[in-house]
Amino acid sequence: MTISKSRIETIVSWFVTVHPNEISALIYSASSFFFILSAYFVVLPLRDEGAISLGLGTLPGLFVGSLLLTLIVAPVSTLIFSLPNLSKGKGFFPVNSIIKEELNIMVNQTIPANSGGSGKHGWFFISVRIGLFLWVAQLLIL
Repeated sequence: MTISKSRIETIVSWFVTVHPNEISALIYSASSFFFILSAYFVVLPLRDEGAISLGLGTLPGLFVGSLLLTLIVAPVSTLIFSLPNLSKGKGFFPVNSIIKEELNIMVNQTIPANSGGSGKHGWFFISVRIGLFLWVAQLLIL
């Protein structure tokens, strides 16, 4: 089922004033924004669970680390993306393997509800959870 172009223009014109040649860009940008925010809100509970599994005492340190990282990443990313010769795709770091590893750890490992902190976990467990927390905190900045 395809919707005619004039019908799409009519539907879009109910919400915003847009020229006919701008409708495709409007639909693409709105759907991109929707999917980016949807992905963010899917990953957000994973970030929170990973931080809580390290212990409630580590949360203030994670929030301070997130603030400091934001103060560094925001100006640096602005500088990178304002360079005219740099491809925008080179500014991002591929993290698919980190996310897959985090999901495998969360599925394969059970943590007791009364877990007191990160004292019994290895360095990889702790570093993946801290990295995921800080990375998700920076998603909307980039």
